[in-house]
Amino acid sequence: MVRLALDHGPTACTTSHTDPMTSSNLGKSPLANELGMLLRHWRDLRGRSQLDLSFDAGLSQRQISFIESGRSVPGRQTLLDLAQALDIPLRERNTLLLAAGYAPIYSEGAWNGPEMQGVTELCSACCASMSPSRPW
Repeated sequence: MVRLALDHGPTACTTSHTDPMTSSNLGKSPLANELGMLLRHWRDLRGRSQLDLSFDAGLSQRQISFIESGRSVPGRQTLLDLAQALDIPLRERNTLLLAAGYAPIYSEGAWNGPEMQGVTELCSACCASMSPSRPW
C-alpha cells in the first residue's frame, strides 16, 4: 500500500510504503502467529513466565519467545511438552497442534458416546447407592 501525503509546504509530497514482504514480516506464517497467541494465552492463564515454562518444558527461554512471536514453529513433541508443562486440557492440545500445522492426536468423543457407557453406568450406580432416599 502506498500513501501519499500532499502538502503545499516545503515538502510537497511524502511517500510511505507498507510492504508485506518487509524483513519484519518475513518468515512469519499465519499458523505460527496463531500458535504464538495460543501459547501466550495459556501461559498467561497459568501465570507462568517464559523462564518458568522453559525450565519445566526443557527448552530455552529464547525458543519459547521465538514460538510466541511467530519466528519459530516447534516440532510436535516440543509442542506436546509445552502443553504438558502448562497442564493444557487434551482437547485444547488438539487446537495447539492444528495451529502448528499438525494433525490432532486426541479423540473428541462425546460424554454419552458408546465408549463411555460403562463409566456412565458406574457413576449412576454410585449415585444411586448414596441417595438420601435409600431406606436404612
